[in-house]
Amino acid sequence: MSNFSVLFSIKIGGPSQNYLILSKALESIFSKIHTENFEILISYETTNAEMVAYIEGLKNSRIIKNRVTDYSWYNWMIKSSEHAKNFDYLYLMHDDIFFLTNNFDQIVHDTVKNFDEIGIINLKDMLYEDGYFKTQFRWGFFIDAIYEDTWSKGLLGEFHKQKPYWHFKNSKFKRILARLNLTKINTLKNLSFKYNFDEKKMAFPTSVISTHGGWNDLMIFKKPNLSVFNNICDFQVPYGLNSDEDIILESLKMGLKNIFIPNVSYKSNYEYNFITTRSFGMHAKNRDNVKKIFIDKWGFDIPIKMDLDEK
Repeated sequence: MSNFSVLFSIKIGGPSQNYLILSKALESIFSKIHTENFEILISYETTNAEMVAYIEGLKNSRIIKNRVTDYSWYNWMIKSSEHAKNFDYLYLMHDDIFFLTNNFDQIVHDTVKNFDEIGIINLKDMLYEDGYFKTQFRWGFFIDAIYEDTWSKGLLGEFHKQKPYWHFKNSKFKRILARLNLTKINTLKNLSFKYNFDEKKMAFPTSVISTHGGWNDLMIFKKPNLSVFNNICDFQVPYGLNSDEDIILESLKMGLKNIFIPNVSYKSNYEYNFITTRSFGMHAKNRDNVKKIFIDKWGFDIPIKMDLDEK
């Protein structure tokens, strides 16, 4: 039996979420995990009757059900970090990801167990296999992001050898398929992706590296450094808009190293009903308020240039 413990904390999204997505996430934990010392904390709203029925019907003793109302992303992170004080690791995760690597928790533990100054741990998201431009890393203050606009061109991070703007062409084709109700035909769905994108030109690190930070689909924290949550912003929204960059900066401000582990993989489940499982419309409504809170704290804005059509 492993001598470390893990808390997985999952926040369920709005009324358009689907219990099949959550079931895939849970199945991946139970089938891929190594340690027997773990619990899964699920925080869920009451607005989706099918999702509520599924969660409340779960009988596994490792699953803790936290039924909430108007639960902000901030409250979720704070409550998760408080609960995680009884565990060695906290995995904050979306409900629409699933693990791919066997014994992923043991690999993470073996990688970081002898290092104290570890802030946020990020793993490899295989979403690029489905033709989406989502880098493993945030752009931070790197020269290529600032001066060459690599984010808008789809050339940030591991995508830097691709054709400029490949992602625009691919997302446009996906939208056309969606309007024609042809998204379930994999041959058509992959056609534009294969034409605009070269998987052989993807460039990933082969060992653990320090990063500015990653995304909040999955963020892992060691117990000794849960104090990173003490000064995070309350953006007063139910989703993680700007919160990932905020906690990244808090971690770096504390002198911690945010790291990327390339040999442990998961995948964001975008391909399952992409339109209804993401909250881009709601994000747009709250972006100005969130932006002001962030600027008031840090003194600068995040250079987010992705528009809704691209997403």
